Order: sequence, then structure tokens, then C-alpha cells
Amino acid sequence: MEPNFAKILLGLGAALAICLIFRALFARKRDLWFARTKSTVFNQRGALGSYLSLGYPKTWQGLLVTLCELLAIAAVLFVLISLP
Repeated sequence: MEPNFAKILLGLGAALAICLIFRALFARKRDLWFARTKSTVFNQRGALGSYLSLGYPKTWQGLLVTLCELLAIAAVLFVLISLP
């Protein structure tokens, strides 16, 4: 397996794991801090996508959670890219 392909797979797995962790940590605050769009024929989500999607932030706490999640994913990707 090519090293770059392995880094891509590790990055996707890490991003998925981070999303699962954030979803578990903020499950109770999901409806308070985030709003979700209804699924239609044009933007249907699967079971995993519906579970993982926090939604879009509607409060400053939701925005802070979203920024922390993005920073965590960026940090892991930075570490993976820095590896030889």
C-alpha cells in the first residue's frame, strides 16, 4: 500500500472517530445548541450520516463545539501529514 493512501485512510478514520466522540459527548445538548435541516429527496442522509450530524450551530455554544471539532480534525490531519 502506498504511504499517501495509508495516510488518507488514517485521516478519514480519525475524522470519523472524532465525529463519533463529539456526537457522544454532546448528545444531550444537540437539540439545544444545534438545528438540523429536514431530509428531502434532494438531500437524504443514510443512517450513519443522520446519527453523526450534529447540525448547524444556533447558539454560541454550538459554534464553539463546531470550532473545537474542526480544530481536533485539523490537528490530527496535521500530525498525519507531518509523518514521514
